[in-house]
Amino acid sequence: MACIFEYTTIFILFIVCFTLVKCQRDGPEFTYDILYERGVKAYEDGSWYACASHFYRSIQDYQFYMEDVTHCRLTCKKGVISAEAVDIDFELNYYWKIVKISDCLQRCNREKLGKRAETPASHLVNEKFEDRVPYDYLQFCLFKLEMYKEAAASAYTYFITHQDHQRIIDSMKYYRGLEGVTDEDFKDLERNDIQDTYASGLNAYHASDWTSAIENFEESLRLYFEEEEKCRAACEGPYSHKGHPDFTNAVADHFLVVLFCQYKCEEKLSVFGKEFQPNFVSEHYNYLQYSYFKVNDMDKAVRAVATFILFQPNNETMLKNKAYYKRNSGVHQRHFIPFEEAKQYYERRKIVSDIIDYVKTKHALSPDKLVDETSNAWRGTKPSLKEINNPHSIYQPFMEYSKDFGVTIFAESAELGSSRLAADGFLHDDHCRIISDFIRKRKPGSTGVRQITIPEIMQDIAKENENVISLRLLTERIESFQQYISAYYNSAVLFVKQAKIVCREGDGEWEKKQHEDCIPQEDGSCIKTFSHLSDQEYIGVVYLTNVTDGTGELYFMDKDKQIKSSLAPKCGRLVIFKASQQHGVNPSSVNERCSLYVHLTSNVNDEDKSQRQVKEFLNKMDEGRAKQPSEVNNTEILQQFYDQGNIKILRSIGCITFMVKEKMISMNDVLLALDISEMSRHLVEKFLNLSHPLYFDFTHLVCRTAKEEAAENRSNDLSHPVHADNCVLQPDGTCIMELHLYPQRRYSAILYLNEDIEGGDFFFAYPNKTVQVSVKPKCGRLVAFNAGDFHGVKAVLKGQRCALAMWYTMDSSYNEISRKYARRVFSKMEAEGKKRTIREKNNVQNAVKNKVQNKNAGIQKSQSSSKSASKESKDVGAEHTDNESDVSTGNKINSLMEVKSTDKEEL
Repeated sequence: MACIFEYTTIFILFIVCFTLVKCQRDGPEFTYDILYERGVKAYEDGSWYACASHFYRSIQDYQFYMEDVTHCRLTCKKGVISAEAVDIDFELNYYWKIVKISDCLQRCNREKLGKRAETPASHLVNEKFEDRVPYDYLQFCLFKLEMYKEAAASAYTYFITHQDHQRIIDSMKYYRGLEGVTDEDFKDLERNDIQDTYASGLNAYHASDWTSAIENFEESLRLYFEEEEKCRAACEGPYSHKGHPDFTNAVADHFLVVLFCQYKCEEKLSVFGKEFQPNFVSEHYNYLQYSYFKVNDMDKAVRAVATFILFQPNNETMLKNKAYYKRNSGVHQRHFIPFEEAKQYYERRKIVSDIIDYVKTKHALSPDKLVDETSNAWRGTKPSLKEINNPHSIYQPFMEYSKDFGVTIFAESAELGSSRLAADGFLHDDHCRIISDFIRKRKPGSTGVRQITIPEIMQDIAKENENVISLRLLTERIESFQQYISAYYNSAVLFVKQAKIVCREGDGEWEKKQHEDCIPQEDGSCIKTFSHLSDQEYIGVVYLTNVTDGTGELYFMDKDKQIKSSLAPKCGRLVIFKASQQHGVNPSSVNERCSLYVHLTSNVNDEDKSQRQVKEFLNKMDEGRAKQPSEVNNTEILQQFYDQGNIKILRSIGCITFMVKEKMISMNDVLLALDISEMSRHLVEKFLNLSHPLYFDFTHLVCRTAKEEAAENRSNDLSHPVHADNCVLQPDGTCIMELHLYPQRRYSAILYLNEDIEGGDFFFAYPNKTVQVSVKPKCGRLVAFNAGDFHGVKAVLKGQRCALAMWYTMDSSYNEISRKYARRVFSKMEAEGKKRTIREKNNVQNAVKNKVQNKNAGIQKSQSSSKSASKESKDVGAEHTDNESDVSTGNKINSLMEVKSTDKEEL
């Protein structure tokens, strides 16, 4: 049957395309492989309507074909396997089932596909469809037809599996700049329902809508297991044998190729947006266990816990949850039964993983040959098998575990003594300051020590409703304590026995007198004799301040109280040791010495209940905020950004290089910088169409001034040599990530604040450090890029170049706390300022009122009419005077802006 049509309109084009696909069910003349070849030919000939039609139809037919083939494979396999087995030799019985499945497949394929079942497409063509190549052709053909919205969707679909493909990235940038193309047009046309359902579950979960969260997560799992089964069936395609192998080798080779393909199904389906999500299946049960708990469905809650632990048996948090359910919910070990569908999935994955490991290490056939045969399965991010199974296994060498944790070990048992460790980088500088703020209002005791516990912190926050973010950070760090120390001592579960912040005054001589007959301890106490503590209790200390004068050390002693080792406090430095080991603290001479002290135990009965209470406390705070949700539409924000003239603000106010001449910075200036940087973040996030939110990792204002020597001698000088923002550029052009070089940074942006300079051009570079493209600084110009892109800055030859530099991360744990801290402080200052203004205004009004009343009191009744008019005049004058006061205040703000404008012109 032939379907002839004429391209008259775009609408008719796609209606006919759909019709043609349905026309070809019984005949092989328009199968997806033939349509693909015709599409390529039309592309080469510049026949754009035919090109778009052929590729669109080929994609539709491929999906139709795979749907039918997969249906037949699953139906036949289930039908034969469920039949009663014959009592003969196991091997013969197995192959008899294979023969019966084969017969069923041939019948089913002929019924579903007709004659085309006899002539399957080649492996190379199937590879192109699995690799989404038709979408690459389709987007260009649609572009030529000026169907930009459809072209954007096709380009984005291809981009999902080719995220490092520069040409497709450039195409997407072009489409994004076209009028009429919106963010909603960039969608993955191959996206399945799993992602949408999972996202709905997350939204419901964070909104505390537990019933909806359960429904969506359960549905997401159902869809996942269904799609994973289809994916495995799709892998059971033809295989081209090398040479003429004997029966056993032929079966084994084909089986292993299928197995490698099937193992990648988890990777293919565990994608959210365009990012691979490790532990995607098990995370469902993480969310489900808490959701079940919130709706009081304890049976399913404990089963969800058991299922999660099946996938991640060493997860400390879930093991503690299990212990909690046993203690408080009346459940026993027999109740922790994994869900059956998850158990079957896990056990099958485990067997497949074992087979693949065997092939890679012991099998005579090179695994590379097998992997090459299945290279069409998926071309996204490919973590290793080790990463898929357990991304942070505590059984890795501890040094490697420390790198994953983001800390650097600098002293161990050899330097400090048995079972002791010191590491740097556990906290950032701003983290130290934020956590230290909890204790600022505490008065020191008689020994000069200030302390605050977690319950006391919660009491303070409940009174003032401040520092919630800081408490969340503190809680996360304590949990990290537990994980890290548990890993070091190879302990399954450790519980927090005590946690508090301890600060010692920097008056060493006075403190020595207070402690002449005792030994100061890290917990703030001072003991005369060491009591015996269990070897199953541990102490961890993270220092919050730097003591640089050679005092304030932590020291360890032997049984004769002789000092054997010591180390100095430093912000972010972590020290862990057994509680039974004797230690002491030297008084600090000048600097205050603050630390986060955590005592851990393996005995669950000694656990500090406040560690659970603080989570409940934070959840209540979140629930309170959730009752008044404030949804933010980034697109609307950006539109307002332009409509309200904020581009002009960037050029008139934001482009002033404040801090150049002003010795004091006003709050309005800093708020302006914060607002502009936040707008920049929104712009970068929306323009790059990221599936995950961006967080500020670090922000700073930087100015570079030209050197005094002649500019003509510095044309090749660089202000910033060629580099990347999250890795170290190597001589061979590669870039190596190292922990101290901020590997968490994913994107960078620079907002220029002036342009009255010479030089200072920003440029992107090739790996050999040659210039790729340059960007001149201009007031209000924003440059954003991947943090791994090579770039540099040429020397400033004349004037001063100022810019707001921003680095972004996708890891919320690195979120720049100082920004939130600044907002909180400014809000408090503004509130106090408003109260002060209201008081001053009331004072003025009362003074005027009293003055008028005093004058009126001395006037006779006979003169009441004329004096009344005078009084009204006075009243009007008083009101006018008050308005003048308000205007004067506004003029002060305007004059401040005028001064700044003058400063800009002078520059």
